Amino acid sequence: MQKAAFFDVDNTLVDGFLLIDFINHLVGKGLFEREQLDYINNLARLVGSGQMGYREGAPLCIEAYGKGLKGQRCSDVADSIGELLTMIKLLPGAKELVAFMNEVGYYTSAISGSPKSVIDMLELGFDDVFATVEYSENGVFTGAVEQVTRDKTGVIDRISAERQICMTESYGFGDSENDTNLLNRVCYPVAINPRPKLREMAESNGWHIFDTPQGALDYLSEKL
Repeated sequence: MQKAAFFDVDNTLVDGFLLIDFINHLVGKGLFEREQLDYINNLARLVGSGQMGYREGAPLCIEAYGKGLKGQRCSDVADSIGELLTMIKLLPGAKELVAFMNEVGYYTSAISGSPKSVIDMLELGFDDVFATVEYSENGVFTGAVEQVTRDKTGVIDRISAERQICMTESYGFGDSENDTNLLNRVCYPVAINPRPKLREMAESNGWHIFDTPQGALDYLSEKL
């Protein structure tokens, strides 16, 4: 059976939230409705303050992302992703950690709520990327989007069945309590750059905790 390494992306490998950064960039280029950005920012405030749960807020955010893109040409948005890449900051050791897990025989997969189009262009070296997908017709975005990873556990279970993954030898990497389902599905959960709630959970469960991907890489280079 195959071993796997499942990665969250935002604030685990990338410094920040790709979806929010991407939307702000598109608004600046006139390629996204500001009204939808204001709505998304309000959702983020509600989730951040605890007035709304992540599982409730995330789908609404993704829906608004689709509405904001509707009618835009795919080529214009693709060009803007290229510009955005120069501004995205990877956390230290991000690409190297993914490359190492590939080198030592692990199937690597990103499981993220951020746009797949942006993650793909970062070229982090994953075997597969499961993320939010935008739909288009005749080169124009329709406004329809699919948050493939709304149920991260379901995604992992499907991958495990299709690729015959040995979960007792697999790793998971995440930064927040929203990654709990992912981390609980693997034998070796790793908290990277964790938020307070995940840090507390990781400490109580004896999970490994690292401030950066480089820290995880240094440890795993000695272990694997």
